Amino acid sequence: VTQGDGVPHRLPSRPKKSSDPNVKLIIDHYHASYLARFKSPPPIAGGKCGTIAKRLLTGRTLEDAKWLISAHLSRAPEMYERKNLYGLEHVLSSAPILLARRAKEERGE
Repeated sequence: VTQGDGVPHRLPSRPKKSSDPNVKLIIDHYHASYLARFKSPPPIAGGKCGTIAKRLLTGRTLEDAKWLISAHLSRAPEMYERKNLYGLEHVLSSAPILLARRAKEERGE
């Protein structure tokens, strides 16, 4: 960018967003859990999975978010084969069902 004097000037850089270190921990946990279950690496798209990991962490502890991943990936294999529900976005969408089941079990129902 040049100004009226013809000398190039740098535009001020935008401040970097502070990133939550737990997002990486969630993605790493998903990767390790998926690899252990299916013996192949999961489909991870950095930006998309980062956004989903942030949403998984919203209002939850790191341990709860990890539990959701583990609980989702421990479901019956035919669900994955038939419906292809193995992505991190599917963990997020199944969260209400999994949390409701866990609460029911904790109440002894």
